[in-house]
Amino acid sequence: MNVLRYAAEHIVKSKAAVFDTNAEKEKNKLTTRLNELLSDAEIAKYREEGEKMKLEEACQLAMGW
Repeated sequence: MNVLRYAAEHIVKSKAAVFDTNAEKEKNKLTTRLNELLSDAEIAKYREEGEKMKLEEACQLAMGW
């Protein structure tokens, strides 16, 4: 699911979408928790994978296809 978080962030940024305040707070909480659980290398790996992912791929991953 980590890669999905970065894929979603990349897609939102690329579409120039703006998070609402609650979504931004949740993203920050998730980011903080991931930073506590994962090494810098793991975070970098998931970020790279997520940023390369297309919207369709991210949706399929989220749905478990």
